[in-house]
Amino acid sequence: MADTPFRTEDDAPFVAGANLSALQYRFLKAHSVEGQVVAIAAATDQPICLLLDKPDAQGKVCESRQTGTWEVEAGAAVAYGALVQPDSVGRAITAVATGYVCGRALQAAGAAGERISVTINCVNPWLKA
Repeated sequence: MADTPFRTEDDAPFVAGANLSALQYRFLKAHSVEGQVVAIAAATDQPICLLLDKPDAQGKVCESRQTGTWEVEAGAAVAYGALVQPDSVGRAITAVATGYVCGRALQAAGAAGERISVTINCVNPWLKA
């Protein structure tokens, strides 16, 4: 049996599909290249993970997570307990119809740019009706 590196359940083994250095604490989507992730480009994009570091070139391994409780950058005011989805640049906003729900806010955000604690689930985000 081949050796596999140790991973926790929350680890998401993705590689940057572009320079993602400006996207720390934002949601990412799957790239067209297997195993790579890129920036969310629309509020209707399905998130695959949350980026925790700042990979500055394509091909660099990302520190990213698919589940758990993590800091996320808010894209607008978000109420405590609100279901959240990514906005058009991957920040957490209150979920609306046609958005993929991928978490619940455990803190309120007063405005865009604030970092809040969110329990995320990018393994199985669901489309809000």
